[in-house]
Amino acid sequence: MEEELVSTLFPEFTESEGYINPRSPFAYTRYFRESLPYLMAMGMSPDEFWDGDPDLALAYRQMWELKQESEFQLRNEYAWIHNMYTYATMLKVAPMFSSFADKNTHPGEYMDKPFDFFGDESTESEEESMERQRRTAQAKMQQWVTNFDQKFSDK
Repeated sequence: MEEELVSTLFPEFTESEGYINPRSPFAYTRYFRESLPYLMAMGMSPDEFWDGDPDLALAYRQMWELKQESEFQLRNEYAWIHNMYTYATMLKVAPMFSSFADKNTHPGEYMDKPFDFFGDESTESEEESMERQRRTAQAKMQQWVTNFDQKFSDK
């Protein structure tokens, strides 16, 4: 009768029954063996897992969660930038599809350079800078000539 009592209190691990006694050493072994591949995927070596500090597993898990969060944020920013370009393109094409547009309406030109998110003017080449300065000087000179002509034509 004592044998039955002992066997019911501490049954051996049988996977077919699906019951694991928490006092059995097999319960912890199974848990550790199932946890190892997940922690290895997070970057933990088997030596660190089996022989290292138990708090390392928690640190690897927290590091992995932070990495996943930062990667998600990066992918989210890429998607946002992609949609900015799509939106800008749709704005260029939208006048063509208006019911009030004339027959000669054409889509605007596609951007010749990317958006400047950081305000860095060094992306502008020297030729572009010189051309912009030349156009500005030409517009100022044209305005001056127009003002000069108006000044003397009134007299």
